[in-house]
Amino acid sequence: MRRWVKAAVAATVCVALGGWFAVPYAQGWWNTLDPCDGALPSDAVRELVPDGHHVTTERTRHVERLGSMSCVILLEETELGHAWLLEADAFTRRDDQDRELMSAFSDQGFEAQSPLPDGLPGFRDRANNVVLRLPCPALGNDASGRPRTMLVNFTMSVEVHFEEPRRAPYEAAVAFANSSSKNLGCGAEPLEVPDEDRLPSSPPDPEHPRTVPLSEVTGATCGWLTEAELPRTRTWRVSVRSNGDGPTGRCDVDTPVDAYDETDAGMTFFAWYGDWSRRLVTQDGTLRDMTATARCRGEAAHFALRYAETVPGLDPRAQRNLLKRFARNETHRRDCSGLRFHW
Repeated sequence: MRRWVKAAVAATVCVALGGWFAVPYAQGWWNTLDPCDGALPSDAVRELVPDGHHVTTERTRHVERLGSMSCVILLEETELGHAWLLEADAFTRRDDQDRELMSAFSDQGFEAQSPLPDGLPGFRDRANNVVLRLPCPALGNDASGRPRTMLVNFTMSVEVHFEEPRRAPYEAAVAFANSSSKNLGCGAEPLEVPDEDRLPSSPPDPEHPRTVPLSEVTGATCGWLTEAELPRTRTWRVSVRSNGDGPTGRCDVDTPVDAYDETDAGMTFFAWYGDWSRRLVTQDGTLRDMTATARCRGEAAHFALRYAETVPGLDPRAQRNLLKRFARNETHRRDCSGLRFHW
């Protein structure tokens, strides 16, 4: 009799659990218990799931000999197939990294980007995805003598960006980078999620960045602008587009023309770090005018100035002086050498 009772109870529990797991949202909870083989924190992934959706599938791929690791998390199926939540990729091979960076920066490389909080070596690209580049001391140098690195691309669906939580994207991206570094033998110093007060209060908008008066950038990555000889016929505002730790550096200088802070004239100072960036400043194999080059951490670095023709008082001499200030500030902060200008 006791055996019969135990069997009946066990069967009831199994049926109850089976019914519970059949509920889509219960399945979604179960599918986020250990996302990406533990590479992503479950709480952060659940926060990223938009309201009304649930996780149905996660796929992880790790090929150490190819220096790559990836994870894809899918939501429920729609008429167009599975909706996706996020995709995270890590690469230690140079060709893979170059491909990813060339995709983020096409043509002359002035695509929109937003800074990451200080301490995270990267940026958010024009699609608002998190891009990180870390040194890999455990992998030594490549065949060309360049220090090996690891590039992480953390891509989120458009729906996530509409209701993006404040902390979860950084928790997930940092956790994936740290896990990838360990699994791929990179040996990078573990990243930490910035404190709450250093996180942006709202999702960044690479196409419409926040600007501040020129006086407020003193000491920041673009603080050199406060001592630069900017045309005095305008009231300038600055958008700091990089944190000084990633594979790019950028300072935008604009002038508001109405209450919505839209701009009609401005300048963009851009730095790209890595041999991959040479194509951004060359034409037919020759360096373009108003650019500069240097060597930083064993790789090439390139600097350029783009400006609107409507900026008054920006003659060739003023352009050269501004580019010199920007490039010298960047190379000083990053301990670069061999700075050369191309007019």
